[in-house]
Amino acid sequence: MSSVISTGTAAGFIASFGKDWSNTVNILTKNDVTSATVVMDASETSDWLYATDDYSIIPADATINTITLRARVKSTHNSWVTCEAKLKKADNSLLAPDGTKTFLAVIIQQTRTYGGAGDTWSGVTLEDIRTAGFGVAVSMLTDIGAAGSQTASCNWIELQIEFTGASGETLGSFMKLELTNG
Repeated sequence: MSSVISTGTAAGFIASFGKDWSNTVNILTKNDVTSATVVMDASETSDWLYATDDYSIIPADATINTITLRARVKSTHNSWVTCEAKLKKADNSLLAPDGTKTFLAVIIQQTRTYGGAGDTWSGVTLEDIRTAGFGVAVSMLTDIGAAGSQTASCNWIELQIEFTGASGETLGSFMKLELTNG
């Protein structure tokens, strides 16, 4: 089994509907110190936090077996902030995993896993993955009952794509992104 490790970039996607992310530098150095944060009141949603990387190194004749996205998140309250993660195509359309779609972001930093064994995120093609601009998107949503402002954070994001080459050899591609201001 071989793996591909690469470093990409990410930024908060500015949209009219969501709250802006801040501190979007180096959240993906895989520590629990630095993070991107967003402050929201009741019933507010964050902008999508995008992270992309170059997957053109995956063979054009590969078969995708599993896609796993991991996000390390937390919030200032145990039950009022929900974290959602999706795959981002080059055209900025977003695709959800086949399985669980959202998780609570709680006071203690926790790693949330989307996708996993056998989950190929219906609608994602090998061409999507190999196209520049492919990556992940993370968003936070506060509950209507949230009391006061809630701060949610994302410490790091990982995307692992397991694929089989044309010869049938099982290979793996691991993406570790470093977030940059953008």
